[in-house]
Amino acid sequence: MKDFKTVIFLLLATICLQANAQTYLVKDSNANQAGRDHLASKFGIKSDGRTLNTNSIQKAIDFIHQKGGGRLVFYVGRYLTGSIQLKANVVIHLEEGAVLVSSPSIYDYRNGSGLAKALVSAVNIKNTGVTGKGVIEGNGDILLNNINEQANKGFIDNGITAPALISVDSCDQVTLSVQNYIYAATDALRINHTSNLTIDSAAIKTTKRASGAPVGITLSNSKNIKVSNCFLDTGLPYIKLENATENIHFVNVVTVDGNRLKMENKRVTYSSKQPVQF
Repeated sequence: MKDFKTVIFLLLATICLQANAQTYLVKDSNANQAGRDHLASKFGIKSDGRTLNTNSIQKAIDFIHQKGGGRLVFYVGRYLTGSIQLKANVVIHLEEGAVLVSSPSIYDYRNGSGLAKALVSAVNIKNTGVTGKGVIEGNGDILLNNINEQANKGFIDNGITAPALISVDSCDQVTLSVQNYIYAATDALRINHTSNLTIDSAAIKTTKRASGAPVGITLSNSKNIKVSNCFLDTGLPYIKLENATENIHFVNVVTVDGNRLKMENKRVTYSSKQPVQF
């Protein structure tokens, strides 16, 4: 049933975007500037959907960064992983049929300072991103059940929340153009203190639960952000702007209920404590 609903979601996303006279293709602006391509399989990263690849993927990212940058390219398969961290001049590229699958265990989202903010994080770096026609799958229902189970047993704090699919903090020159983000357990994309970021050609779906589905995109203390050619099947608000978020541009952003989110002003600032919601 879950696979059937996923197919329907992807079909609706494609129809909605095509209906607005837009071509639903990834515009991979990092493809040329990224430099050399490095195949994920060369680093022992498994596509069987069962092997936990966290360490192998992180070692590949670190290696590419040390070599001056490039793309880590994933071909067809399901790549199970916990939290990984991007580095400057490194882009994760998911070809069509490649699925980056979130681990169902909260213990796989640890970093040096505690719980990781997201499956894929970028902190204080330039020229990075996640691109391609593939999928980032959040495993939302299973992950949320695991968090509740571990909290009820007293193994983790009750206040621990699920990680986002992607978190970008204090970065510059970032491109997020993965075609599909599905089953996010919490806000799919969280952007904070970041400039010159593009979110393009994406269908975003968050996991619905009794309290409602999470937000699609949260933008905070950021500037020069463009969201284009996107389809959002998330909770309300679809996009939330917080704090001093300025120069935001929405182009062809369509929601599951048929609305089109517009932000045409070239410079708009929100500095109040109350977020602006779309």
